[in-house]
Amino acid sequence: DLEHRVGTYQMELQGMDLMAKDMLEAMETAKADMANAENELIAEKKFRENSLSIQKKQIDRIRAKDPIERHRRMQARRDMDFSALMMREGTRGAKLEASKAQVEYQGLVTSEVEKVKSAVQCSHLWVRPAEQTALSLALRRFLQSSAVNPARRV
Repeated sequence: DLEHRVGTYQMELQGMDLMAKDMLEAMETAKADMANAENELIAEKKFRENSLSIQKKQIDRIRAKDPIERHRRMQARRDMDFSALMMREGTRGAKLEASKAQVEYQGLVTSEVEKVKSAVQCSHLWVRPAEQTALSLALRRFLQSSAVNPARRV
């Protein structure tokens, strides 16, 4: 009976030893996965920052370019319309110029809004990194709690 108990105890010790080794391997794998996830998150953050920087530069370029182009277009239209306006009556010509200017202004505003919309591609850039951060924090807490309390690890 004593020999049977000793044999059973040795088998249980071997099983516990295997479980401990498996747990250590799982923890090492989880640590490696966390390190990879962290590196991916850092790379994704840098990519997002670079993308936002590029988009900001594009928007700034559009804003700087638009007033110059607008001035050139308005000057060209004034030059072309000048002779036609001289032939018409003063009041009718002024009304026509005002309505043309209003239509032109609306067109410019619409084109600028469309350019800005096309420059800014996505408004949900922060959703995926936030989820990844939450998952990483939960995994770290779990690993810390399992390191403190090995019986909790399943």
